[in-house]
Amino acid sequence: MLVAPRAGAPADQVEVSLRLYQPAADLQPEIAEIYLFDNGEVADLVEVQRGPSALAANKDVIGQTLNAFETRIVIVAPNLDRMPSGELARLILRRRAPQPISIRVLRAPTRFAPAEADAALNAGTAAHRVPLEIP
Repeated sequence: MLVAPRAGAPADQVEVSLRLYQPAADLQPEIAEIYLFDNGEVADLVEVQRGPSALAANKDVIGQTLNAFETRIVIVAPNLDRMPSGELARLILRRRAPQPISIRVLRAPTRFAPAEADAALNAGTAAHRVPLEIP
């Protein structure tokens, strides 16, 4: 992860480059979910841009501020194309205070639904057979 001032942008904005290095093609991810944490007083997410690695795999990049401390970045598409090494995404952050920005990245288990839905899917209770009647 590279953090740098944003060229030609207001002084309160910085760019964060999320990069992947994985030369083994069979280990390159098909999706990515990344959590960024700060102390809640430092930065707001302004914009998320797809990087060349996500573009090469036809992926979308979605960023969402979950709360004052946590930002979620999801890189996904309905394809199974693997993302090659390189820049996955570029984030534009706005400083809330003149202090340095410190960001932690959490590698958490991927979740794409509330815990109850994940539990139901894993337990198999979400896969019920429904008779289909076609007139």
